[in-house]
Amino acid sequence: MRRRRLVYELVVANADGDFLVEQQAYYQCGEDGRITWMRMLCAGYQAADV
Repeated sequence: MRRRRLVYELVVANADGDFLVEQQAYYQCGEDGRITWMRMLCAGYQAADV
């Protein structure tokens, strides 16, 4: 089975300003296409120049 990776970035605004949040997920699917294994990571709030 092959592991796959999904990455996305969000620009989040709150009272403290604008932030960039990057999240990554590594996952593996079974024969039926359902996710059988997954790990997620988040870089946290990084100051953004938007």
